[in-house]
Amino acid sequence: MPNDNCVPTSVVPIDPRLSALYTETSSLVGIHDPKANLIKWLMGDEQERNVVSVVGLGGLGKTTLVKEVYRDIGGKFDCKAFLSVSQRPDMTALLISIILQIGRQKSSHSCSMKDLIDSLRESLQHKRYLALI
Repeated sequence: MPNDNCVPTSVVPIDPRLSALYTETSSLVGIHDPKANLIKWLMGDEQERNVVSVVGLGGLGKTTLVKEVYRDIGGKFDCKAFLSVSQRPDMTALLISIILQIGRQKSSHSCSMKDLIDSLRESLQHKRYLALI
């Protein structure tokens, strides 16, 4: 018998891309060629900065593809970060996440956006890094 006292008081939105972060590699179909192309583009000339955009409609497997590339080549970089960004991102939270993922400790006091960007730039200067967002 249902309990009438159990009524939800709020709705918590769930990012539909979240499940892509936990998809088993063995269940992926048709990912090999796009993955190989991304790796080739990102691992090109080591002295050159590369920016690769993966775009398309929702549900095509962009997050899953990028996550697999990150797993395969992330260890070949001095620093790495993986973030899933919504249409209206909290930039402070994103910057803090990057700073923590690259191994730099966020200071204990609250930092301005400029302080976070300066810290991130300082950390990444003269390093080879991979940021998949």
